[in-house]
Amino acid sequence: MALAHGGHDAVPEGEAISPEPIDTTLWIHILLQTLAWGILFPTGMVLGLVKSRWHVPVQILGSAIVIPGYFLGHLHKGRQFGKNAHAGFANWLMLMLVVHVVLGV
Repeated sequence: MALAHGGHDAVPEGEAISPEPIDTTLWIHILLQTLAWGILFPTGMVLGLVKSRWHVPVQILGSAIVIPGYFLGHLHKGRQFGKNAHAGFANWLMLMLVVHVVLGV
């Protein structure tokens, strides 16, 4: 599952990453995911706890940022990574997010 998007042939044997630099697409992926998971989702959760009307809009904005960020993580052309926990967990995390949005939990 972690190798679904291919491109891992650039990772030297016995190494975790390829020597290429991180490209712009991967930097955008990192920034979008950091914004959504590190700022928007926690802020939206707190807004939900205090029954703010901004809870749902902030969570929707977070979801709208995470989805393209997820795909950018698969589209980058720079540094490649071997199989790791981040790559394996990302798919499950996105599945949980989709289920959460669909069910409105």
